[in-house]
Amino acid sequence: MSKTAVPYGSWPSEWSAERAAATSQDFAELRAGHRGLFWIEYDPADAHCTLRYWRVATAAFCRGRDSLLPERS
Repeated sequence: MSKTAVPYGSWPSEWSAERAAATSQDFAELRAGHRGLFWIEYDPADAHCTLRYWRVATAAFCRGRDSLLPERS
């Protein structure tokens, strides 16, 4: 295996800033509410923020007032 000199701070890689950002979800503003938790979730796959609500004693996640989302694995 031969070594190749590259400028400081540079090296060939398949990993990029865009790839790193696209694979990470962000969570913010966790709040306890009446019988559940609320938080904001950012998903880079669709570039949208979603308000999530977890109800006590259920495995359902809700978006908005009445829209139930499937349980996350």
